[in-house]
Amino acid sequence: MSLKTWEQRKLKEITSVIKDGTHGTHIEHYGAYLLSAKNILSNRIVYSKNDRQISINDFNKIYKGYSLNDGDFLLTIVGTIGRTAIYRQSKDKIAFQRSVAIIRGKEEIIDNYFLMFSFQLPTIKKILQRVTSISAQPGIYLRDLSNIEVWYPVISEQQKIIALLKNICNLIAANEYNLKNALNIRGRLNLHLLT
Repeated sequence: MSLKTWEQRKLKEITSVIKDGTHGTHIEHYGAYLLSAKNILSNRIVYSKNDRQISINDFNKIYKGYSLNDGDFLLTIVGTIGRTAIYRQSKDKIAFQRSVAIIRGKEEIIDNYFLMFSFQLPTIKKILQRVTSISAQPGIYLRDLSNIEVWYPVISEQQKIIALLKNICNLIAANEYNLKNALNIRGRLNLHLLT
């Protein structure tokens, strides 16, 4: 497929939601997790019981006007810029601080996984760097984010690309796992030889 059959449009034209997390202050309370950019790592949401939690009442206030849906694309936009993940529904209630943007593509136009992989391309990473405002903490305004242009093919082609990239990601993850295990075994062997 050639690039001639791809379209280029602003993010705001191909999405139904572009929001950031809560800007409010919330009292620590068990009930729901309040995560930040530090919880987005290697295309996943990573958190533990030690992460910040807020009350269910505060959680409901955060999502009063919208909800976090299964499959939403997450992008870190404050502090560490450009980390990505896809939100997957879990038994835990999860909200995000303003350092994470919640983006939902229009299903008939763009797949959220395709968006996630697009935002990992060097060209878009350079654009993110260019539109980042520098203050006490680097950040991207939602207005600037919504004007970033994204190239994409038709949905059927997006899904083929996504399947290929997911396979590559799974191979990388498996190799990293095997390497980590090999290093752990080697470390235990070295320790055993020293004793």
